[in-house]
Amino acid sequence: MAKQQEQKNDNKKQQKNDNTTQKQKQNQKKQQKNDNKKQQTLSSLEFKYKNGDRFSFYRFYDDMLLYIKEVDSLNDDEGFPFIECIRVDANKPHTMFQSQNSEDPALYNRIMYNESKNDYTSFLKHKSPESSMAKNGISQKQLDDLIVWSSYYPEQPKFVFFDWDETLSCLPGILYHRNQFIYQGTKYKFKDDDILCYLLGGKNRLTRVSSVFKTLHNNNTEIYILSNNNTLVKHEEFFLRMLNLLSPKFKKKHLLPSRNTNQNKKEAFTKYFFKSHKESDIWRNRNLSGF
Repeated sequence: MAKQQEQKNDNKKQQKNDNTTQKQKQNQKKQQKNDNKKQQTLSSLEFKYKNGDRFSFYRFYDDMLLYIKEVDSLNDDEGFPFIECIRVDANKPHTMFQSQNSEDPALYNRIMYNESKNDYTSFLKHKSPESSMAKNGISQKQLDDLIVWSSYYPEQPKFVFFDWDETLSCLPGILYHRNQFIYQGTKYKFKDDDILCYLLGGKNRLTRVSSVFKTLHNNNTEIYILSNNNTLVKHEEFFLRMLNLLSPKFKKKHLLPSRNTNQNKKEAFTKYFFKSHKESDIWRNRNLSGF
């Protein structure tokens, strides 16, 4: 009888050990999967730089090929540091449209109103029910790649420049009426965070972009907005307040209004950024290559 009980206890102990081992294997498999995903992104950059590409301390993102080519032309001038110009696919619809009729012009405003019933979405639903078709903006893959890029040369400052409309934002332009607006007898009070959430495609995407910005700043990377957006010029204070919701490190110097240079982003780069950085250490290290 004692031997049977002892055998039973041994079996229970073995079963417990087997369960623990199985759980450890599952955790290891999950961790390996995550590590492989990170390594794929890292390896793509390492492969790129090991095969002769120069590491650039400057990156520029825009959805329009015209401006990508315009800024890229600065690389023909040896007096400028190398700028890596990356195009964002603005033709890709917002992910929220994947299971719905993306041809419905009122769909975005209706979705955003249902997600956040605030004065801004209520105002847009009634005044401008037919919104511009929302785009996906900069992709998650591009954001992941950007984070990896920013992790290189931690002792060196790096700079990333974003277009606003349909790149960081999911929409073209900003419908802004200062802090409040009266429409058909109803008073609407607008909050900066409600407007930002609407422009960036909802709470989930807003959280992702904010998290990426925090990582970039932690990785010694400054973030600039290079945009033709008219609100950046006419309501600069509001635009800066809105950006500070994404990151408190944004200052006026991080706004580069290419609308003031006849929408020429190459000229805006030169006028608002490069002239003031020409004597910096990072400028002198412009030919530094990775690996």
